[in-house]
Amino acid sequence: MTRPYIITHNATSLDGATAGFTPDLGQYYGTAATLGADCMLTGSDTILKAMESQGIGPDKGAPGEPPAVRPGDDRPLLVVSDS
Repeated sequence: MTRPYIITHNATSLDGATAGFTPDLGQYYGTAATLGADCMLTGSDTILKAMESQGIGPDKGAPGEPPAVRPGDDRPLLVVSDS
C-alpha cells in the first residue's frame, strides 16, 4: 500500500499567526484550487460559516437533497470533520 501524498494549505500572517487577521479568501481558495488534490479536508466551522455567508444553513432553510453524482466528475472529494 502506498502512503498518500499530503499537502497542508493554511493562511498565515507574516509572523506565522493563523488567527487575528483577515486573509484574502479569493487568493486563498484560488491557490487551493490549483493544487490538484483528490480530496479536500475542512472543518465543520468553516462550512457553517460559508453557508451562513450564502444565507443558507440549518436555521435558514438548508438545501434539501445533495446533488447527484455525475459519472466522470473529476472534482475533488470534500471531507468535513467535526470535533
